[in-house]
Amino acid sequence: MGIRCFLGLELPEAYQQNLEAISRAWRSRLCSRMSWTRKGNWHITLFFLGEISEDVLEQVQDRLEELSWPAFEVQAGGAGFFPPGKPPRVAWIGVQTGTEALQGLAREIEKILLPLGFAPFKKPFQAHLSLARIKQLHNDDWQSFLKDLQARQWSVFRVDRLVLWRSRLTGQGPVYTPIKTYPLA
Repeated sequence: MGIRCFLGLELPEAYQQNLEAISRAWRSRLCSRMSWTRKGNWHITLFFLGEISEDVLEQVQDRLEELSWPAFEVQAGGAGFFPPGKPPRVAWIGVQTGTEALQGLAREIEKILLPLGFAPFKKPFQAHLSLARIKQLHNDDWQSFLKDLQARQWSVFRVDRLVLWRSRLTGQGPVYTPIKTYPLA
């Protein structure tokens, strides 16, 4: 059995607390059955590796040593649902500052990992923080929910490292464990 992995960015504690406050505030107000991301698990995914062998994991780690990308600033802002224009399946918080740097870093990671047999992105990369997965949809006031999310103010934070995470799926939700960090210049 392989090791389920992804590459992403940690979020500061202030973000973890704000996201937890959103889920607490809305959990009882929405009738839809939702799986809210747990505090401490929020991150920005840049590249999902899926289930890989230990050999491939070693190759990924070696290839990522070649990564050269400057540190940059990120600020959340805006919100939406996936898939766009259809009944919501995922509620997310967007990124308003640092979008181009995140897209560039994601493309750079993709370029580094393609020679190892990973597939290129199927859609353009869209930086976001997954807030909740909607498991069973009911007739909720999604406009008020979205309006609240879009009105929230977020602090700017500095991204100075990329994290290779292991993701173990459990009955209580995923457990993310850092495998290795890669400093950004």
